[in-house]
Amino acid sequence: HIDKGQMQRVFTNILKNAQQAARENDSCKIVVSLKLEADQVEISFEDNGKGIEDELKDKIFHPSFSTKNSGMGLGLAICRKIVEQVHGHITFVSDTNKGTTFFVVLPIVANDSSNV
Repeated sequence: HIDKGQMQRVFTNILKNAQQAARENDSCKIVVSLKLEADQVEISFEDNGKGIEDELKDKIFHPSFSTKNSGMGLGLAICRKIVEQVHGHITFVSDTNKGTTFFVVLPIVANDSSNV
């Protein structure tokens, strides 16, 4: 019950942000992991970038907030809205100069074929 295009937008935005967070003279490393539980799936995106400074962490999902010189700062705000519309949630942990991991948790809904 998830729009494929919307989820692609979420994942592309997170991956693009991870790539742009790479430190100069370092190769960009992004590890994507999937953890399946009984009623939800967690997709994590771990990068080795600059990380997010503590004073900015509360602003990351706010519209019009960006740490970049370009863009409108809508990416993560839109990602959050898309994920929450399907009753999921998006969070992150970050260490300055070590990297950031974003977690997208989505509910698993049983496919009820009796209504077909």
